Amino acid sequence: MPLNKESWQHYFQRGIHYYKSNNLPDAANAFERALKLNSKDSDCHLWIAKCMANFGSYKRSLVEFDTAIALNPSNAQAHFEKGDTLGLMERFNEALREMDKAISLDSENPDYHYFKGLLFLTLKRYEDALTEMDNVLKIRDDDADAHFTKAEVLIQLGRVNEAEDEYEKAGKRVGRYWKRYPLR
Repeated sequence: MPLNKESWQHYFQRGIHYYKSNNLPDAANAFERALKLNSKDSDCHLWIAKCMANFGSYKRSLVEFDTAIALNPSNAQAHFEKGDTLGLMERFNEALREMDKAISLDSENPDYHYFKGLLFLTLKRYEDALTEMDNVLKIRDDDADAHFTKAEVLIQLGRVNEAEDEYEKAGKRVGRYWKRYPLR
């Protein structure tokens, strides 16, 4: 059956709209319909994988991520999203490998470094986590989450004075409702 690009595009765009509206059942349905029209579209597999991960269907999401990556190995976002899902499954070493792949494909994406830093923090690899937070801040120096997380890492390393500076930087970025909690 020849591809009806207009119908495929319709379902794909509806899926994105529903996903961004947090209507995941309708998003998944729209992406499934788009996949029936074009099973070779890596982006569609990526979006359905994201839906499945949000549903907690991690095994299905990993199959879809793998399909998306097989169809487009240079899709950094697919590696990132797969790494995120593996992290949720507490498969941290595999998640780190996926983050490394995403970063090797797009080293200037601060989100990839940030998530990799969170993985290191979870694994109590504080020096590695600090390096990743610094990588984020080299790319986006006003990232309040990175400053805050860097402060938390510095506390774990016993570098309280530096942590206070990072909390201040985070406080300046998140606005007047941010409340600073005492250092541990």
